[in-house]
Amino acid sequence: MIFDRKKLEDLKKNQQLKLRAKAFFKDSIEPFKEITSVLDRWEVQYILSGLYIPDRAIVPYLLDLTKVSSLMCDAHFQGTQETERLGKLFEQYPSVHPLRYVPPIPMIQGEASLQKAGDSLSLDEQDVYLYYLRYACVLKLSWKELISIPEDELFNFWHADTVLFPEQLDWLISYSLEEEWYAGRPVNSNY
Repeated sequence: MIFDRKKLEDLKKNQQLKLRAKAFFKDSIEPFKEITSVLDRWEVQYILSGLYIPDRAIVPYLLDLTKVSSLMCDAHFQGTQETERLGKLFEQYPSVHPLRYVPPIPMIQGEASLQKAGDSLSLDEQDVYLYYLRYACVLKLSWKELISIPEDELFNFWHADTVLFPEQLDWLISYSLEEEWYAGRPVNSNY
């Protein structure tokens, strides 16, 4: 029997991509159901804005995995909108710490909380993006509805570092694994 070396290499590459997609799904998408179940329990309206998928080669294999998941739908894999949005966010607010995400904005002092972070920015009724750095999902929801949920249900050690930001990226709220809240605007901001 004669083996086609190119065909075997392609099969091996496809199998590796499938395995990477399964691992990404298991680690970065499936656990996010805990977040959406909290939002559902509190009857908070949200939109899955998209997914941050650094390894674009696994996208076709993720499509197959999500067909059996009630959390996702195919539309969220099209394009690179969230990858670009988060790229701009982290370019505008780069980490000042080498081992974890610490944005270059003030840490909330005293009894820090999401509400206190929002008050420091004078936030009112607006839509915000919510992104957990360990998950792939980016949600869009109302600031007013978000602060109606007990914050320890969404922001805690298990979910780790989180960022909240508006469409224009003119402010950032960040929650760290160390239970620190940061809130601020870009250093060269006119806001």
